Amino acid sequence: MSTHRSPCLDAGGLLRVAGGGVLISFSAVFVKLVHVGPSQSAFYRMFFGGLALLCVALARRERLRARPGVWAV
Repeated sequence: MSTHRSPCLDAGGLLRVAGGGVLISFSAVFVKLVHVGPSQSAFYRMFFGGLALLCVALARRERLRARPGVWAV
């Protein structure tokens, strides 16, 4: 008998995705509570999201590969 589990049915991953969806759905409420403009809010969301993705990529020791033209943009 095989004990292979499907990665699509991972309960921890599903819980993280659902939690992220809940947080994103409340983002407008959070912006209203802190009294910042939509441009500032978008900047900080992108900034902190980018930092988080960079930390994950560095922790996994993945190389960040892109064409030279992409980095120029």
